Amino acid sequence: MHSWKKDLDALVKQTMAFARAVTPATPSHKELAPQTVNPAQDQAETTVPQDFPSQSASDEAPVGKAASNEREEIGRRLASFKAHQERWTRDREEYANSMLDRIRLPKDD
Repeated sequence: MHSWKKDLDALVKQTMAFARAVTPATPSHKELAPQTVNPAQDQAETTVPQDFPSQSASDEAPVGKAASNEREEIGRRLASFKAHQERWTRDREEYANSMLDRIRLPKDD
């Protein structure tokens, strides 16, 4: 009879363990202390590798073309949505009419 309490306690323990595993541990006071850094080492770490060329402005899509593509996409989605709504409306009306016909038909007894 009290098994749901045991199940609840187990679920809470499991959830707390998961939450501890997912969230990072709080840093200790030692980790918060400023570290002394060798200036030569700091400069070496902050240099940006030149392996990846920067993206040029010509690679980006023109603003006017992107806006027209978005408008076309919105128009297509809107048309699809309207067609879907109309189809559902027709289906509901057909179902309602079929149910009314079944109700109105005289029974052959």
